[in-house]
Amino acid sequence: MYELRKDYFLNEWVIIATSRFKRPVDTHRPVKRKKRHSCPFCPGNEHLTPPEILRVPTGKNWRIRVFPNKFQAVAYTGTIKESVQKFFNSKTAFGRHEVIVETPKHGQMLCDLTVERIEELLEVYINRIEALRKTKNIMDVYLFKNWGEKAGASLEHSHTQVLALNKVSERKKKELNAFKQLSKNGKCPYCELIERERKTKRFIFENNSIAVIAPFASKWPFEVMLLPKRHIKRLSELKPEELFDLAFVLKKSLLLLKEKNASFNFFLQETVSRNDFHCYFRILPRISTRGGFEEQTGCIINPVKPEEAAKEYRKKFKKR
Repeated sequence: MYELRKDYFLNEWVIIATSRFKRPVDTHRPVKRKKRHSCPFCPGNEHLTPPEILRVPTGKNWRIRVFPNKFQAVAYTGTIKESVQKFFNSKTAFGRHEVIVETPKHGQMLCDLTVERIEELLEVYINRIEALRKTKNIMDVYLFKNWGEKAGASLEHSHTQVLALNKVSERKKKELNAFKQLSKNGKCPYCELIERERKTKRFIFENNSIAVIAPFASKWPFEVMLLPKRHIKRLSELKPEELFDLAFVLKKSLLLLKEKNASFNFFLQETVSRNDFHCYFRILPRISTRGGFEEQTGCIINPVKPEEAAKEYRKKFKKR
């Protein structure tokens, strides 16, 4: 199959070329596991991290810890400086960069946790996002997870990161603008998307609160979107039962990637300030490789048809 597909809302294109998955370089390699005798995220090594911000529960036997990233990507203190010149524009990367350790067990993956434990983790996500939004000069907050070497994870111990920044990313600006344009008829494009995708082979699963979809123009093999069925702008707007439903589909989705021994990233996309939006999670498995064509054109080649990926996910969701 050879087909050009456009992103739902952005002017970004993907080539679906299933024959390329037969190439040896396109097949996934096992996630490399390294033995660590002094993992800074393990119980007993709390002194190896910066002073913690949050611990759940309080006391020695914690399940989740939050602390500043020791190797932060942004400056926490100082004045924000800006320089505007022809070709050379810059300003201080100001913000907060935190680590959320999801489990005290070193070899445990996120999908190994119970749904209740993942729900608890989602509550911590909300706690940190909302707290960081109140930080002076912060314009947006980004929550993301890297798992495995091919996804950019530097430590094996399962964790999520939150980065608050004094800038809104250009891609998010484009998505918010596209959302605004497509909402002029008074209907949320993501709500309409769920209705339309429900009739396709890309629709994977839904419970009372969350729909799971393999995007039409997936940029990565087995990419999925987790969309709240109720129109909400932020994760913090989810009701307790909706948070549980989200935890369930997140676990199920990641279990398939565990079977494939795949590195992955996921991120939360939600609104900026008071802008309307429909928040969602996106999971990006790092199964294929990218080369010069992608860098030159910005057009991604995906060797797995989203409809075929959805078929595999549906089998996983049917299992108890």
